Amino acid sequence: MAELRRFLQHTGDRPVADISREDVRAFRDHRGESLLASTLNIKVMSRLVSFFNHCREEGWVVKLPTNGLRVRDPIANRDKRRAFTLAEQHRVFGPGWKRECKGDDHKFHCGRLLLATGARAEEIAQLRIEDVRFDKGLVSIRITDDHPEQRLKNAASRRLVPLHSALVPSFRRYVRETERDGHEWVFHRWTRTPTQPRSSPIVTTFGTYLRKKCEIEDRRVVLHSLRHTVKQQLQEVGAPDSLISDLLGHAGQGETHGTYGGAATTERMSEWVERLPLSVILNPAPR
Repeated sequence: MAELRRFLQHTGDRPVADISREDVRAFRDHRGESLLASTLNIKVMSRLVSFFNHCREEGWVVKLPTNGLRVRDPIANRDKRRAFTLAEQHRVFGPGWKRECKGDDHKFHCGRLLLATGARAEEIAQLRIEDVRFDKGLVSIRITDDHPEQRLKNAASRRLVPLHSALVPSFRRYVRETERDGHEWVFHRWTRTPTQPRSSPIVTTFGTYLRKKCEIEDRRVVLHSLRHTVKQQLQEVGAPDSLISDLLGHAGQGETHGTYGGAATTERMSEWVERLPLSVILNPAPR
């Protein structure tokens, strides 16, 4: 519906049978000015194709104005982001991460949260103290846009994400200390500006650390790759696709649409989150 509204704003509200191939092409090219080819194909053109296919099934149109109007993705598959290997996670989030942060508790805990949740960097950077939930030994974070300074990508992004037990002790202490100091935001020293998101410090630090200290030169591996990593690891342990969507805030089969837990309860999510190999990464056994 969102893409259909954008389409109508661009072409005008007209009978569907009057929509031509040229109308769709003009809309595609207009949207292409601000979107990557992959996003344009998956989130824009595919939805228009579905809409016009429905119109043909209902007998409202004879010819499909969307036929063949896809966008060639200039980024080859080999050049797209990939997940971190387990060895790379050890290298990045072992003792070296604490040394890299040099006492900066914001970067230290934000990085570990990204590793453990697969959340988007801005979702973690904009957490408030009240977004951290403690319930019967289970710690979870509420990803929301309740506050005027919080932003979400889509409705499915609004969710509760349980934290792996390996992360809980140190993060709980940090949150309690931050709350005692009277701060509203978990990462209170970070702010949003007209040109920079709250997550700018972690994004900058992580990129430099990855290349210079960890010596990971593969440009397909970036901070956002942690999101792909969590998804891949959950798939490897057999987590249902709908639950993975709920955890990562993907719009799709498992989207929560603002219900903070949706189809999968936080307790059920936690059972799968505990299967991630975080204990051996964050708390390795002494040699």
